[in-house]
Amino acid sequence: MEEIPKISLLTYVLSLVFVSFISGYGIYYWQQSVIKKIPKNPQVILTTPTITPTPSKRISFTDEILEYLFQRDQLCDLQFNTSDSEVQWLDYSDNEISFKYPYSLKWGDQQFFIPKTNKDSEGVLNFGPMATRVEGCAAIRVYQLTTLNNTSLTKIKTSLPATETKMTSINSYPALEYIQTPGMASLEGVYLQNSKNVYFFNTRLGRLNSPEFKKIISSIRFK
Repeated sequence: MEEIPKISLLTYVLSLVFVSFISGYGIYYWQQSVIKKIPKNPQVILTTPTITPTPSKRISFTDEILEYLFQRDQLCDLQFNTSDSEVQWLDYSDNEISFKYPYSLKWGDQQFFIPKTNKDSEGVLNFGPMATRVEGCAAIRVYQLTTLNNTSLTKIKTSLPATETKMTSINSYPALEYIQTPGMASLEGVYLQNSKNVYFFNTRLGRLNSPEFKKIISSIRFK
């Protein structure tokens, strides 16, 4: 019967060292391959309950996202579509006022869509397209509605430069037209008054006399 050769202690120890080296190198190689797949500077979009993915996978451009990008100096990277192609005219209505406003699913870009309307923390209603790269890197909704309590058109008129205001009437409602000193983002609009409040419909980017803004104003009805 053939005798099985004996393995020396040195050979046994060397074998263990070799196996351990191979195993350790394999784990190290796997770890490095995983690390390489992680972006060095991941850009994470702010996740809040107000971000709602749509079937097209675009994200609603909320005030939270606007603030997130502003804090990181990334607003200049935005260039939204604001064309009037495929614009729909929708109805806005609350307990005091109703009017028509423009909206298009094409507004925004491949990542973000513009919500139909949104109210900011001060209760100002924003609507219309979102203009980007305004006077630098600002991003603003083109139209706003502000409800003013405990005031009147007379008080507002006396508080503004006479050269920037003009009394008028819209849909039989007393109104005050306001045009700020010209500028790309200058504030202009119309104050309307009912028995309760004054409502300021303002626009930017020189749209006061545009057919679109006139259509919004002509559709206003108080309840």
